Amino acid sequence: MSTYSKVDPGTSWPSGDYRDVALLPLDDLVVSKVFGDLLEGTEPGLGDWLAVGFQLYDGHYVELVRYKASPPPLGYIVRFDSSASVEPALSSVLSLAGLTRSALPWVAAGP
Repeated sequence: MSTYSKVDPGTSWPSGDYRDVALLPLDDLVVSKVFGDLLEGTEPGLGDWLAVGFQLYDGHYVELVRYKASPPPLGYIVRFDSSASVEPALSSVLSLAGLTRSALPWVAAGP
């Protein structure tokens, strides 16, 4: 059984909004090897980005995004739907990425 599946580019967040949850200290090669081909684009005011979106087996939608001009620490921001249960979803993403919570440069506070 697969632990996640790719979502189509442009798929909407179930609640209509997302929240940034953590920063994964991974480079582009690792993210593309683990999660699949990266999409590229430009967001006004934030610049060029690389991203991949997928849905975990438990239904949580996930986006990993890296803005190319972001200051250190470098890595991919983990985004979940704003109504997601963060802890189980983050645990699943960390397991897929081969990381522990202590390896994360930052984790957002809150529910």
